[in-house]
Amino acid sequence: MKLYHGTSKERGLKILNDKAIKCDNINRVYNKEGLVPTEDGFVYLTNNKVLALYYANKTAVFENDEKLMLFCVDINKEILLPDFDEIKYTIKTTKEISSHTLDESLEFTQSARVNFDINVDENFKFTELSSAKDYRNTTDQRKKVIEVVSIRNENNPYALKYIEDFFSEEVKWNKIKEIVNE
Repeated sequence: MKLYHGTSKERGLKILNDKAIKCDNINRVYNKEGLVPTEDGFVYLTNNKVLALYYANKTAVFENDEKLMLFCVDINKEILLPDFDEIKYTIKTTKEISSHTLDESLEFTQSARVNFDINVDENFKFTELSSAKDYRNTTDQRKKVIEVVSIRNENNPYALKYIEDFFSEEVKWNKIKEIVNE
């Protein structure tokens, strides 16, 4: 299953350097002091690349990073876990949080998690884009990122076409082997 992880460029370069998206002993953006903390011991992923872009931009803005990075990984669905943190924050339900299934997590929150490091391999892809903090950007990419993030929940033909065009025109996926061989 194709899933995405979004973060700031600084954190993204650390992922590339470590050759893994780590689940433990990391300085979390969404830590226990925040309004929506995530649990240590997990890597958080989404099946929606626009949601990954939203989280990447949000992280870049929090950290004053002019760039953001998106990662695309292929993971067997059987090893994914429901994202109970996201379920807790986004689904208004009387159902016990821990009783939600992976399919519910993917459908209602568009997120899942794994309880292990995701190692960078030849199928791992990434891209770098301008964040909302990239005021020096001379192209329209910063404006487009802001627009995509702001219309991410709209379900009208204009918004869907704009998002589709953004990902086909602005996002250039790199594979790890391309970077290693340079």
